[in-house]
Amino acid sequence: MKNIIDIHTHMAYHALYPEKFLEGVMSHKDENSLITRKRVSLMKAFLRDEYCEKMLVQMNNANIKKSILLIVDDNGVIGEADESIEDRYLRHYKILNKYPGRFEVFAGFHPERVGGLDLLKKGVEEYGFSGIKLYPPFGFAIDDIRLNDCYEYANSKKLPVLIHTGFSIEKLKNEYAEPGRIVNVAKNYPNVNFILAHAGFKLDQPLIRELLEIDNVYADLSGFINSSKETLKLVFQEPYNSKILFGSDWPIVNFMEPLSNLIDKVISIYNEVEFPAENALENILFLNANKILCGE
Repeated sequence: MKNIIDIHTHMAYHALYPEKFLEGVMSHKDENSLITRKRVSLMKAFLRDEYCEKMLVQMNNANIKKSILLIVDDNGVIGEADESIEDRYLRHYKILNKYPGRFEVFAGFHPERVGGLDLLKKGVEEYGFSGIKLYPPFGFAIDDIRLNDCYEYANSKKLPVLIHTGFSIEKLKNEYAEPGRIVNVAKNYPNVNFILAHAGFKLDQPLIRELLEIDNVYADLSGFINSSKETLKLVFQEPYNSKILFGSDWPIVNFMEPLSNLIDKVISIYNEVEFPAENALENILFLNANKILCGE
């Protein structure tokens, strides 16, 4: 299938991420710290795609028409990244100009950052960013009142907001990413389409099914490789097929694995579904995301 949209990606460039975050991603429970550091060194050798040239090759091989690049504002909670948040915004802006039509950018926001809202507005109004990315484990809940200005701005501009949900790494406040916190937020800001990252493959959980019944709440599939085949089949069936978006989480979850492999896995599972919804595969790989990006 062509014209695929990947709603959940990140730049594969190590300077954008704090060292402690990379350590958390690469560490295993009870593992020697020396082994973890070696893993991080290996990862940083891979994360050298400064302007998405290698990513674009992966996209072309996987028939991905457009990828959404997500900026994460960690606010230095576990140490600073090599690049400042302002430089990260600028780097993503340059990518938009270098590859017109192939990428969109969701601006990272942290409610404790001084000048954060002004930077967010600059990203949207000057750089052309088309959505907002929130990462609650870095110190704020989904329904934190300090996010109200951000949500009000998104509501006024009809910007989608993609929110990390579920576990992140050990050092962070993972309890803040509990997806049930979205209920009142979604109702208070009806012009915002909220995307629950990493929740789309959890339709076996009653809470996720309940949340997706809210008109402006969606979920992406990023991280689905750890889910069972039977659970994944549910995304192609009514009534939730219209609320699920394909997301790869490139390059973190699928470290050193071609994007085309993830697309093949989705298609393979779809082919085993006995009674899929109408346009079920196209909905997940293109139509649902395109509807949100077009502001519908």
